[in-house]
Amino acid sequence: MPRSSGARLDGSARRGPAAGGVFPRRLHDAGRDRADRILEQAGSLWAVVQGISRINGVKEFFTQKIQAFGATPKGVDYQSQKAMDIRFEQLLKVVDSFAPFSLLDYGCGYGALADYLLRQDIPCIYYGYDIVEEMLIRAKANFHGKPQTFFV
Repeated sequence: MPRSSGARLDGSARRGPAAGGVFPRRLHDAGRDRADRILEQAGSLWAVVQGISRINGVKEFFTQKIQAFGATPKGVDYQSQKAMDIRFEQLLKVVDSFAPFSLLDYGCGYGALADYLLRQDIPCIYYGYDIVEEMLIRAKANFHGKPQTFFV
């Protein structure tokens, strides 16, 4: 049987858009699922772009702070050394400061927490990480040669 534009091999009429019909539900759902996946991926990509934009904003903000105020509490957007020390005191309540421990400080700035640990004579292997290169330069300079204190 020769195929016409509206017939299938089994002789039934075609019901796609070209024949004025609608896609079978299964194909319609598959297309919708694919479109949803594409939109979800685009949304995820947009979230990544927005995240990078926020990170760059944070990076710019703290770069300006450290350049304006140096390695001081105001250089990391704190009002005073006392305010920072209170924060560090509260933060360290969750560790046994008499037993050696290691600490990963994400967003370490110029190393104020490392300084606090040394001033309090708290035994710790300290690793400081920051996205602001200027902060890390200052931290590495301030803690050069200090034992068990590393900045990345």
